[in-house]
Amino acid sequence: MNWIYFRKKFNENNIRTVFVSLKASYETITDTRRGRHFDVGEHDRIQDMIAEGYDARAFSDIVFDNNGFDFGTALSRLDAELRRFIAP
Repeated sequence: MNWIYFRKKFNENNIRTVFVSLKASYETITDTRRGRHFDVGEHDRIQDMIAEGYDARAFSDIVFDNNGFDFGTALSRLDAELRRFIAP
């Protein structure tokens, strides 16, 4: 529900909002080569969030598939996507 509040408040001040949802597979999120280790509860919650559709929320302006990209590549791709979205 926070997105409703923030979109309204920013829009009232003539500030355009862009909401981005990040999407990746469970395997990519939990890959230990990413340098992050999750406990059993976190693994369960990640699976639940994917099943609940957290990667494709209806309020998202952009759903960015970050599956399998290193940080630099993902950042470049997201930058390009945002520029296409907000270009006049």
